[in-house]
This record gives sequence, C-alpha cells and structure tokens, in this order.
Amino acid sequence: MKLILLICIILCVLFSQAQRPKPGFYINPNFGSFRLTTDNSNINNSPIMFEGKIGIMRKKNIGVGILFSSSSQSTPTSGRSSIQPPGGGPVWTRQGTLRHKATAIGIFYERFISLSKKMDLFPSAYLQYLAFTDIESGNVIAGPDPSAILYERENLRRYIGRLGLNINLQYRISPSVLATIRFGQIDCRLWYKYHGQNVFLELPLLVGIKYSVN
Repeated sequence: MKLILLICIILCVLFSQAQRPKPGFYINPNFGSFRLTTDNSNINNSPIMFEGKIGIMRKKNIGVGILFSSSSQSTPTSGRSSIQPPGGGPVWTRQGTLRHKATAIGIFYERFISLSKKMDLFPSAYLQYLAFTDIESGNVIAGPDPSAILYERENLRRYIGRLGLNINLQYRISPSVLATIRFGQIDCRLWYKYHGQNVFLELPLLVGIKYSVN
C-alpha cells in the first residue's frame, strides 16, 4: 500500500510539471553490473542491475523524474548446519545458494555539465523506497548419510529506503538519441530491523540508451 501511494505521488508531481509549456521528456534504460567495494562478503561478486528513468528537463541542464532499479545476485554457501541430530552424532552440514534481490522506486535529480559539443557529465542524486530480500536455500547433509533435507531461510535485511549519488556520462548520437554510461556511485540504505553496514561505495558499469523528446 505504501509503495502504491508513493508511485501515485510521484506521478502527480510529474503530471503537474508536464502541464508547463514545452517540457523536455526523456527515457533512459540502463543495464549492467556493479561491485560493492566496501562489502567484504561480496567483494568477489558483481550483482546484475537494471535501471530505468523517466525524466523531465526542468531547465537546459537540470533533469528530474522517476527512477526504478532492480539488482540480483546469487552466491554459493556452505558450512555447519544450524540443524543438528538429537543426542549428538556426525555433524550435519549445509550446501546451498544465497540469493540477494533489491527492487527500488523513487525520484532523482541530475545536473548536466557540458564537456564537449557531444559529451556531458551528469551527477545524479536519488531517493527511493527499497524492498530487499536475502534468502538462503539448499540441502542439509545428514553426516555420512547421502540423503539430504531441503531448507530455506530468510535473513533480516528489511531496509525501507535508500539515497545516494551516482556519476554518469552521456554521448550524443543524434539530436534525440544518446548513449549513457555510469562509472561511480555511493549508496546509503536506511533500515527497519537490520543493523549492519548501510553505506556502500560501488563501482558500477551500466550502459544505456537515452531517448529525448522536446
């Protein structure tokens, strides 16, 4: 319900902006991956990420709009199981997969800085509602017994929002089509119950196409 309300508020704001004379609209889908350089548990993994923007040019060099993003990652996991046989005996171990998935929607503000006739640098600040799931599933190996017990558990990483800043470049292919690339980002996550690391320095490589309509 909160997510639906947030989407309605964002759409109302954008619609009110669209009533002004000659707004410049743009759509900018991006796809790629990123590395959490400040998260030691994920340093060897590169989560896949998709991001989509629907924006309005408020001035010649300022854009605002809706930002949707989704990232996913799977890593193998193993070790001693939390489930052990009653009365002792051979140690039970677990083998499985840990899946992370984050989906977020919110607003962004970006400022375009001209580097040349066809190329611009644009920092982009964002504020989003964030839904984060962290689920581990696999098999519990019962000692020397070749049979296995299936298990699934969810870790408490219940974030409620995120804000941050990313750095991008765009190159003009035609008057209405541009190529974009992201190469830096800092992300701060606000949590509900999970108290752990919440500020991440990320090295993304996201490429996209931007369609602009004046």
